[in-house]
Amino acid sequence: MSVFTMSFTLGIIIGLLLAVWMLTYRKKNHLTHVSGMMVAMSVGMMVGVSSGVLAGILFCGDLLAASILSILVGGISGVITGQMIHILAVLDGLLSGMMGGMMGAMLGGMVTAGEQAVFLQVMLVIYSGTMLILLYILSEQGPERYSRHRRWLDRPFLAAIVVALVFLWVHPYFKLNVCAEKTYHSYAESIMIESVAHHFFQV
Repeated sequence: MSVFTMSFTLGIIIGLLLAVWMLTYRKKNHLTHVSGMMVAMSVGMMVGVSSGVLAGILFCGDLLAASILSILVGGISGVITGQMIHILAVLDGLLSGMMGGMMGAMLGGMVTAGEQAVFLQVMLVIYSGTMLILLYILSEQGPERYSRHRRWLDRPFLAAIVVALVFLWVHPYFKLNVCAEKTYHSYAESIMIESVAHHFFQV
C-alpha cells in the first residue's frame, strides 16, 4: 500500500470521526437517549467496518489479527461516542462497533488483489456519506444552530457529488497490491523449498 493511499484513507476516517465527536460533545445536552444511541451505533458500525476493511487488506491472510484490531477500534469508537450521552448509548456503540469490525475484516480479507483499491474507495464513500449525515443531524439538535451561510450540510446531494468527485480524482493514485505481493512471495518461497527438497532427495 502506498503512503498516499494510507494517508488519504486514515485522514478521512479520523477527520470525520473527530468532527462527529466534537459536535456530539457540543450537542450532548440536547440529544435524547434514542438519538444518542443512534449516533453511537452509527459511529461504531461505520468506524468498525471501515477499519476492518483496511485491516483485512493490510493483514491479508491473517483474519484473526485483522478481526481483533478492527473490533477494538470499532468498539472503542462506539464507547467514546456513547459515553458523552448515556450508558445505553455506550452499550449500543460497543456492540455495533464489534459487529462492524468483524464484518469489515471478513470483507477486507475476501477481496481479491485487483479489486482492493475500488472496494476501499466504495467503503470510504459510504463512510463519508454516513458521517456527513450524522453531522447534519447533530447540527439540527438544540436551539443553537449554524447560520444559513455556514450550513453547507443542508445540501446532502451536493455533498455526495463533491465526495464522489474527490474519490474519482484520487483513484489513479490508489495502489493496493498487498495480497498480490504476499501471494507472490509465498509462491516464490514454496517453489524454492520444493526445489531444495527435490535436490536433497536426488542426492
